[in-house]
Amino acid sequence: MLIGSILLLSAPPLPALIFFETGDPAHNREVAPGGAWAGSGWHYQGDYKNFLGTMISPRHFVTARHLGVGETEFIHKTYFSGVASDRTYYLNPTVNGGAGFWNITGTDLRLFEVYGDFPAYAPLYTKSNEAGKETVMMGRGVTRGEAVTLSGDTRGWKWGVSDKRARWGVNDIDSIVNDPSFGELLVTDFDEAPGTEECQAGSGDSGGALFIKDLGTWKLAGIFYGVDGSYDTNSICGDGTDHNGAMFEALGFFIGDDTAECDGWDAVTIGDDTDESRSFSTRISASAIMIQAIIQDALDDESKTPFERYNDWIAEFGLGSESLPGEDADHDRWPNVVEYLAGLDPGVVDEPARPFRVDELPGKIQFTMRIRLDAVARGLIWQIQGTDDLVAQSYTAVSGMTLTSQTQSLAEGVEILEYEINQPGSSKMFYRLEVTLAP
Repeated sequence: MLIGSILLLSAPPLPALIFFETGDPAHNREVAPGGAWAGSGWHYQGDYKNFLGTMISPRHFVTARHLGVGETEFIHKTYFSGVASDRTYYLNPTVNGGAGFWNITGTDLRLFEVYGDFPAYAPLYTKSNEAGKETVMMGRGVTRGEAVTLSGDTRGWKWGVSDKRARWGVNDIDSIVNDPSFGELLVTDFDEAPGTEECQAGSGDSGGALFIKDLGTWKLAGIFYGVDGSYDTNSICGDGTDHNGAMFEALGFFIGDDTAECDGWDAVTIGDDTDESRSFSTRISASAIMIQAIIQDALDDESKTPFERYNDWIAEFGLGSESLPGEDADHDRWPNVVEYLAGLDPGVVDEPARPFRVDELPGKIQFTMRIRLDAVARGLIWQIQGTDDLVAQSYTAVSGMTLTSQTQSLAEGVEILEYEINQPGSSKMFYRLEVTLAP
């Protein structure tokens, strides 16, 4: 089925979508789709390993399995979210028995879980009627390079230069094929279709998303896997005439690659599916049940109040819901809610892993805090406070703090923060950490 198909990861990883109508590198670059395509999934995208991933639950994203692993961050860029700054989420390496991810068997899909909650996530397309539907495609693959001609006519374009910038375009789902190794794949082809934002995937677009509109809602339908991209004007091996590109009319060319036996090139003929470059995307609907089973806990948590999530946490240590946030179950002088913030065991005296400490440095006061990476998502609010009158308990927020160190322990799901202030003029000061749980 995948004659001439190459992984969108293929080296060199040149990043975004190739457009039929324009070679302008700024076209649809890092800007949300508008008009008929407004809300078509752009805001669910994020960066993983210089590729894209799509948020599909409050704390899960999906991308292409063949991208591998190694990065510890998923970044929701400002041009995706529309907010003032990037949001960084850290991957949870302990999920799925310590694997750190889930592979969907028989496909190129891989799911990751992050600490914290995403602001929004994509619904899944679960119907089996994708063929013929319009789809909005997103990727970070190659730009359009120089024209490929035959007998003086432009037939397509070579893959262009790398800029690692996200773009979106439009196509139609042409068909569904079944690959014995990677399951059901959605097929789009590169038509000669001016005025339609017609695009084709290229190297670097792996993990990018395809969305279909269903009853007014854009839903995730596919994740980029591979593409027809390797062409030549002959079937001679090693002559250096082959190229990678997006072809809207490949009749007269050969498709394939140089093999050891020199038999890897096939002529593109009339009526052949390969007369237009095709992209292949893993079909979400075929794996929706397996995906849903993985993300269901996160979906269930979304409807819980902060106090209900606290009760779930305290129950993990066998303490029961009677152990209220302000109580101190292990009598170590740290209230349960402080240990909740610090990701510690509320039933065991915590030394030396203390939630909060204050140290006097030359001319400085240093505060060290241990905070779980999903603290905000759990409704935890904290503030360092100080007073020079312990009797009156007139605590106020400490101002002028400078963050001097921030380190993460992803296995524990926490980060250690160090702040400093100039030593105050008062001869004595008392400090505390106030932790509250949102209503």
